[in-house]
Amino acid sequence: MDKEVQVKIEKSTGIIALNRPKAINALNFEMIKAIDIALSEFEENPKINGVLLKSAHERGFCAGGDIRLARQNALDSKIEEMHKFFSAEYALDGKIVKFSKPIVVLTDGIVMGGGLGLAGHAKYRITTSNSRFAMPEAAIGFVCDCGIDAILAKVERHIALAFLMSGEVVGANDALALGLSDCIINKSSIKQVENELIKAMNSTNINSALKEVMRMKNIKGNETPFIEKANSCKQAFLEDNILEIMNKLKQLSDGNHHAKSLFQRLIKLCPTSLAAILISHDKARQDSDVDKVLNNDFLLATFMAAREDFVEGVRAVVIDKDQNPNWQPDDLNNVNIDKIHAIIA
Repeated sequence: MDKEVQVKIEKSTGIIALNRPKAINALNFEMIKAIDIALSEFEENPKINGVLLKSAHERGFCAGGDIRLARQNALDSKIEEMHKFFSAEYALDGKIVKFSKPIVVLTDGIVMGGGLGLAGHAKYRITTSNSRFAMPEAAIGFVCDCGIDAILAKVERHIALAFLMSGEVVGANDALALGLSDCIINKSSIKQVENELIKAMNSTNINSALKEVMRMKNIKGNETPFIEKANSCKQAFLEDNILEIMNKLKQLSDGNHHAKSLFQRLIKLCPTSLAAILISHDKARQDSDVDKVLNNDFLLATFMAAREDFVEGVRAVVIDKDQNPNWQPDDLNNVNIDKIHAIIA
């Protein structure tokens, strides 16, 4: 029961439960491989009709990758270790996308970064009303990865960019509007829903049965404050490059409190990250094939994680928690845009 990834079979359902509560299930290499192996075994087992992916505790679904460990690998120049982690993580994300049996993800609480990579690509995505979603990579000098661009390429560009670049935490209704989840349930009904999902996977028509559970339990609301914020700043996110976006947001700040809050948030984030996030997302809009997006994620992730900004960003946000990183460069005008374009050309 102390394993960081708990795997079991209940009736015809393979169950994978993340179990690293102190780190809110932050993913390390061993966890990623354990999930990958479990999925392979479930896929090959003719008695398994589908998979349920969840957290084994109430602290949250997954806070992302283990960035403390990634930072230490960067400091120790363990480049191969970093590459091995990203390669395994993105291969797992791709495996979830193409899995031959239904994968249902049940999320509650924190769903961020690499956790959103696991949850976002499942066939059926169920979350609780108190879940919180985010891709906060720009705050730590990194780039939005795990194939999220392939998902967000399906929504309007200005909404996707506002979410990816700002790293803002959004609620369940906004997550549905962003295409990151499919169904919202009451937190108090998690165990009941889990039991009904397991029962549905034992049905003759599994997909219809799973959809019926989601239809019956869905409590989707109408309030989407983040989408409203993004829509009010649409004019800025229609611009082609990061400098134009920031300049337009600054102009809109006069009389638009949403634009003002977004601008004030973005100017504190890593300039190189903001540029990379914009470029990689626009690339995904040109070709949203998941394999291609994940390959670009690998190329950018290995580049960004080796930079001083990543070490500094994790220090400021996670280690020392002073929220005062020293970005290099600290001005968008000095970001090497051509180099970023060349990485994923």
